[in-house]
Amino acid sequence: MSDEMIELWTLQDVGAMKRLEQDGVLRCDGRKILHWRFREAYHWLIGQMEQRVERYPKGRFPLWAWLVKPDMRTFKHRFYGSESQVRIGFRIPRSRVLLHDYVSWHCVLNRFPLSLCEAEYNRFERNWNEQTIRRTWERIFDFDLLALSVPAWSGP
Repeated sequence: MSDEMIELWTLQDVGAMKRLEQDGVLRCDGRKILHWRFREAYHWLIGQMEQRVERYPKGRFPLWAWLVKPDMRTFKHRFYGSESQVRIGFRIPRSRVLLHDYVSWHCVLNRFPLSLCEAEYNRFERNWNEQTIRRTWERIFDFDLLALSVPAWSGP
């Protein structure tokens, strides 16, 4: 059975595009994480990739990509550094991708619980337990569950 192909889009600096043109491969450079505080979140995500994506290379930083073609004119997709960005479209087998909710990812980055409503957040706040909070992070992969969250709490 052949694996379904999906189209994704990644935003990269010009140097990454040149390496892709030269080597035919694009890899994430984990040294370029914007802030040292985010390393724990990225290592958590690597662990999730190793568990959920068949044959995922151990310890490799993921390449970030969008399922919807990014509009480079919007603030959300502007580069925060001094280099220009390029948008690269590619097709990849679905089995090699771990989709997650972009907004919810920020709970992992900031080490907050991914709560579905204010009342749930308040329960976490009263009994702040890192292990319990880390388990909520897996919700970033559960689009059906996230759709049930209170829109005023988590956004549409």
